[in-house]
Amino acid sequence: MEGVDFRYATLPQTDFHLSYLVGANFSNANLADAKLTEINMKNANFSGANLTGTVFNSSYLVGVNLNDATLDSAQLRDINMSRANLAGANLHNANLADSNLDNANLCGAIMPNDDISQMGCAAISVR
Repeated sequence: MEGVDFRYATLPQTDFHLSYLVGANFSNANLADAKLTEINMKNANFSGANLTGTVFNSSYLVGVNLNDATLDSAQLRDINMSRANLAGANLHNANLADSNLDNANLCGAIMPNDDISQMGCAAISVR
């Protein structure tokens, strides 16, 4: 299902295990406690989505957009999120063990330890 549109969908506890959702649009969707394990979601859009308690373990999320998404208590173990946009995302109590965040934008993200990340924030020049 490449490029499917789930904008504003209400899909809590849905099981997408082993799905192919490259470029899917889940912006502003409710996927609380969903199971998104062992899936390819390259370049998917989760901006503003509710992903509280969602399980993404062992998934491929390269280039995914999680801008302003809520990932409180989400399981993000052993996933590839290189080049992901997590700016402003809430990762409170999220499990990121063994995950790849190379070149990810974490500017303003609330990290699992409740620190506010500055990683990926562009320097602002004031004249």
